[in-house]
Amino acid sequence: MPFLDHLEELRWRIIYSLAALVVGVAIGFWVTLKLDLVLWLQHPVLPYLRGNTLVYTHPGDTFSVMLQMAFVVGIVVAIPVIGYNVWALPA
Repeated sequence: MPFLDHLEELRWRIIYSLAALVVGVAIGFWVTLKLDLVLWLQHPVLPYLRGNTLVYTHPGDTFSVMLQMAFVVGIVVAIPVIGYNVWALPA
């Protein structure tokens, strides 16, 4: 395979991986909202917090935490597609 064909293959593999990541983050955001993952993850430390709530020091922290959680869930969802695309690259 010529060099430019390798670059074309790499470009499409990267596009497929990024598309899988975007879809995974969308699924992660939906799962984070529907299952209330933040509350589920903070549940073990709630007895040790004053007032039994997390303290947010910035108005955007709640959205930032939700977005980070959605990104982590999205990466977990997209890992099989990304792994396949890395594996399928021609040598």
